[in-house]
Amino acid sequence: MKGERPAGLGKHVKTSSWVPQNQILHHKNTVMFVSHGGLKSTKEAICSATPTIFVPMFGEQTRNAWLIKENGFGRIVSKFNVNAKELGTHMREVLEHPDYQRNANNFLSLYADQPISTLDEGAFKFNRLVKYGGKMPGWFYPRGIDLSYLMVLNLDILIILPVLCVFLIFTR
Repeated sequence: MKGERPAGLGKHVKTSSWVPQNQILHHKNTVMFVSHGGLKSTKEAICSATPTIFVPMFGEQTRNAWLIKENGFGRIVSKFNVNAKELGTHMREVLEHPDYQRNANNFLSLYADQPISTLDEGAFKFNRLVKYGGKMPGWFYPRGIDLSYLMVLNLDILIILPVLCVFLIFTR
């Protein structure tokens, strides 16, 4: 952390401009994680089996937070009403109920259960890329890769349906 130490911050709180988040989450004394819910933080919470409280701000963070909450090892605090009391309530809930830790451990075992290790999969894909001279045959690419965002997000359908409904209503 750059600048002055915030007033009223207890002596037991260590401040730093950067900390190794993954190592901290895997430390035996870490019992809970408060995060904005970005993809990397979510994966680190899963891989460390750390119960998490999310305060999603934007983008995919809300979906990541929902995933953790639905699997029973986290809570979500709305960014619109986050305060010390609200955060404290969620923290007590997570710390006082061992189900959160149990569910985090269960989810980690499901997440880590893969038929091939990520290193072996990466080596396989790299070797396949080298085999084809750096350009994969067309069938290896998703068919939607050349579609416009309108089509990928189905906005074309969402635009056509209301226009069609309005047309049908006014042509009667």
